[in-house]
Amino acid sequence: MSEAIDKYQVGKHPNSLKNLSMAVNTGRKVKYESKKKNRTSTLTDESWEKLKLVAKQHGCSGVSDFLEQIARGAIVTLNSEEYLKTE
Repeated sequence: MSEAIDKYQVGKHPNSLKNLSMAVNTGRKVKYESKKKNRTSTLTDESWEKLKLVAKQHGCSGVSDFLEQIARGAIVTLNSEEYLKTE
């Protein structure tokens, strides 16, 4: 190992600490009372692309925001065919 690597304990390098502090404070505005967590969902590529399109049509920042708003009752989709038409 090089001398530069040995100088810092694991996880104590100033660059690592700077990256961690930047990740914690991303400057994003909190919309809801609880913090979001990463979740996993399995979709086909076609369904993912359609979800992104519908989310955009509803003015959402992305699929996560779109699903959050559906779950909270802020968005109700009744006629999905209207949104799934390709332009």
